[in-house]
Amino acid sequence: MNKLLSIILLFISLFSYSQATFNKECVDGNCEYVFESYFGDNESKNRNYWEYEDNESQDIRWLKLQDEKNDIRYFIENKTEKNIVWSVSPVKIYNSDVDFQLKVHTEYWDGNDNYGYGVKLGYKDSENYIALMVAANDNYKIRHRIKGVDLGTEWKEFDGDIDDNYLNIAKIGKKIYFSISNNVVHVIDNDIQLQGGEIHLFVEGKTTVAFDDFKIVKQFNNEIDNNEELKENKRVLEEGVNQVSLNEENSQSYIGFVNKQVNFRKGPGTEHSVIKSLVPGTQLFVISKDAKNNYYNVIDVSSNIEGYVYKSFVDIGDVVEVDDEGLITSTGSTNIYNPVVEIYNNTKHVLTLKMGDYNFTFSPQEKRKINLDPGQYSSRASAPGVSPYLSIETLKSYNEYSWRFYIINK
Repeated sequence: MNKLLSIILLFISLFSYSQATFNKECVDGNCEYVFESYFGDNESKNRNYWEYEDNESQDIRWLKLQDEKNDIRYFIENKTEKNIVWSVSPVKIYNSDVDFQLKVHTEYWDGNDNYGYGVKLGYKDSENYIALMVAANDNYKIRHRIKGVDLGTEWKEFDGDIDDNYLNIAKIGKKIYFSISNNVVHVIDNDIQLQGGEIHLFVEGKTTVAFDDFKIVKQFNNEIDNNEELKENKRVLEEGVNQVSLNEENSQSYIGFVNKQVNFRKGPGTEHSVIKSLVPGTQLFVISKDAKNNYYNVIDVSSNIEGYVYKSFVDIGDVVEVDDEGLITSTGSTNIYNPVVEIYNNTKHVLTLKMGDYNFTFSPQEKRKINLDPGQYSSRASAPGVSPYLSIETLKSYNEYSWRFYIINK
């Protein structure tokens, strides 16, 4: 079913969508953490957090339907036959122990009705995510990918008109329910863990889809909120969500030096491409002595490029100490659940910042706010020609922070 698209293009100011967060909403003493973005006139602030892009492969934008005062949709047009086009949600869900509901209205607008579209949840990479997808030919499919293995379903016929509907994913206890327009179509009933935190709206193949009424609700425990002892226990648990194992990401790091000319590769093995050749004396930051396939994961200090070097070509030097107290400074409290950190790269270099599973890049003199989940993070800050700085940073709910980076010459 093709539709004539008669719209008025809106000019939207772009903001960093990482600033979006969940708000605590209470009715008659019952509270939830809610992020909602209906794309209507009264929700223009949340609309600004979403991506906007127009190029040869995709057109993603907010469009107002002509003669409809408040009907603003989020259109994703895939201009290709084979690629997948997606937009990342402004908010994330990482803790799969918390009950939640994700709901979005989708409407097929134009293109091939055999191509799928929908929503991805728990996205880490192309091999780890969950998805509820539909096609305008009245079929649906569940994808449940773990380490590249798809445990989901094949395409199935839906008993009803599927091209204009609500997609709903809800986690209740240890089960995840998938429904289309209030009809449950699939249940994952084992105790799964979300592999990542990103949520995507996506379109596969040459198709245009309008998204609307996007809403995520996370569980809120009123008993905990009103009990100081339980509240403290909840804080400890939250900080443990993102705490990194000392045996993995936060294992001891060292300064190292190349002892013989060697290839610097993108991965731990000769099957991976060569980034460049490193000459004897090149200084390296050895992330860990836990070698993979006899290769060290390292950073070339001069270029700040991360890669792999065969370990026998590296002489291990001094230990790189971790600042257990951290440098993030609290600037006050807020009524927003997720902590917000303002990062200021007060240097002339491009700054790379790794916090747990998050990776950020900041241009010279750039100042930007990032939104993270509460918890304790193993952090690494690096720049070309500068020895990386390691620290443990703790972020608490309902707090704002600042973090300023500068270079000290020794």
